[in-house]
Amino acid sequence: MRGTNKSRKTQGNRRKLKSQIRWNNGIIKLREELKFNCPICGITIRYVGLSNMVKKCHLGEMTKEAVLEHLKNSHVRHVHTHYDKLILETCKDFKSRGYSYDLAKTEAKRIVRSIINPMVNELRDKHKI
Repeated sequence: MRGTNKSRKTQGNRRKLKSQIRWNNGIIKLREELKFNCPICGITIRYVGLSNMVKKCHLGEMTKEAVLEHLKNSHVRHVHTHYDKLILETCKDFKSRGYSYDLAKTEAKRIVRSIINPMVNELRDKHKI
């Protein structure tokens, strides 16, 4: 009887492993599809590792087009503008006024994105990204 239980456990582990391999192969293939060449910096941009956006696309919660748009917007925002620096400075300003860290970061992102998003759209239009 022990052999049977061990055999079932081994079969279960094999099925789990095969399922995990299929998942990983699907993610790898999807990450290769979700990339673009940035004409501003000349670099191929793709998601690194297992990002939430790639997971959502793999699970069918988002379309490839929507995920690729997100990647393009994020790349332009973080690499080709002063977004991160502005967030940090604005967050520090809110914290100096007595805001909690979480609220300061939330408000900083809201304000800075309202300023940066038109710049991102302009850059994307100008460079046809």
